[in-house]
Amino acid sequence: MRVQRKRDLPNRAGIEKLDEGLKKLSDEFQTDDAESVQVSLDTHISTALEEIPAKKLPGNLTLHETIDHLFAERATSDLLKSAELFEDLINTYRGSPSEEEMEEAREVLDEIVEMLDTYLGRSGRK
Repeated sequence: MRVQRKRDLPNRAGIEKLDEGLKKLSDEFQTDDAESVQVSLDTHISTALEEIPAKKLPGNLTLHETIDHLFAERATSDLLKSAELFEDLINTYRGSPSEEEMEEAREVLDEIVEMLDTYLGRSGRK
């Protein structure tokens, strides 16, 4: 039987920090300000990544890349797809997202939080 090294296992502390940060982001979410949502997301990603030694990470990770790292490449495809969809919806490079896109982004964010809570064995939002 192969013994898994700690670095091969999901980083629970980092996942917990990301979950808490995304809950805060959802609570503060402004459908009319995609840039503040992006800045807040980047802050919460940075906080979660503090749990991973810096030398192991490339710079400027996206949400789905962060999840992939924290889960040691064992995140579900649904979780990764939701993270990518959220990123696409709040993306300001193609212009400001519409209010409808931002509303959808908030819904997707809540789904991501729910998936993280399920993984962490938490029921509902704190």
